[in-house]
Amino acid sequence: MDGFVTVHFFGWWLKALILRDYWLCTVLSIMFEVLEYTLEHQLPNFSECWWDHWIMDVLLCNGLGIYLGMLTCEYLSMKPYHWRGMWNIPTHKGKLWRFASQFSPYSWMDFDWRPTASLKRWFAMLGFIAMFLLAELGTFYLKFILWIPPPHFLCLGRLVFLLLAGGVAMRETFEFLDNP
Repeated sequence: MDGFVTVHFFGWWLKALILRDYWLCTVLSIMFEVLEYTLEHQLPNFSECWWDHWIMDVLLCNGLGIYLGMLTCEYLSMKPYHWRGMWNIPTHKGKLWRFASQFSPYSWMDFDWRPTASLKRWFAMLGFIAMFLLAELGTFYLKFILWIPPPHFLCLGRLVFLLLAGGVAMRETFEFLDNP
């Protein structure tokens, strides 16, 4: 299996965790494939056959990642909490898991973006989609124009930074649109 298959899948699984909306994830997935068609004359790795664009990327890798990401969101909405002290946990693995859980979100809220609820929300969603796609394209242009190979730490570091900052930014954006 190609390494890009797993990258597509896990990338969209994480994006679904950040965006928490089937519609928005699907629109972004399809729009990025349209961008790949549009920019294949600039970026050679965007030149793929039609079935690779639509069947492998959109339906299988992205679609499965989005679906499992949304299932993870549903699970986290009903996340069970065990309120026992750290020293009452018998195993070291359990203590380590309890320590790592301290850094999980205080509360998990579902996002209902409702892009057609008002003109303000519609323009905010269009701007959000444009910024998201620009950030996605930046990864490929960074590799191509600056000749940075994919396994370089700058590529992965940039993606991790955007993932962590994007999670916070999505919550802030949703709060801004939902509670003006």
